[in-house]
Amino acid sequence: MTALEVSDWLHVNRSKIYALKHKIGCTEKALESRLAGTERQQTYLEALVQLVASFDCYNLDPRWFECLVHAKLNLQRVNVLLHSLDGSTYRPREWFDVEFETAREVVKRIVDGMIAQYRMDNTTG
Repeated sequence: MTALEVSDWLHVNRSKIYALKHKIGCTEKALESRLAGTERQQTYLEALVQLVASFDCYNLDPRWFECLVHAKLNLQRVNVLLHSLDGSTYRPREWFDVEFETAREVVKRIVDGMIAQYRMDNTTG
């Protein structure tokens, strides 16, 4: 087993079709297998994605961690209704219109316990 197979991960991805949008999610799978076939998954906007960063959730509940990051970035969540290749419609819930540096700072402040001392400027992101 590799290190990627024995840990939970929070990952940040960039869509190859939406350059400024980032998906923030967690997985218990190896990142390589989770990101395989993204062009067939609504979670990834049915497009190829680029892994921007991953954060090991060692000693953290990855679902809780993901929920905290999503809550902090809630007003930057992409709110769009998309039409799937199979004809259905869906709303992606893990995509945020933020720069990577902003997402990374939110993750860092959650990990160091200082997140309550920061607020998001919803005008500038």
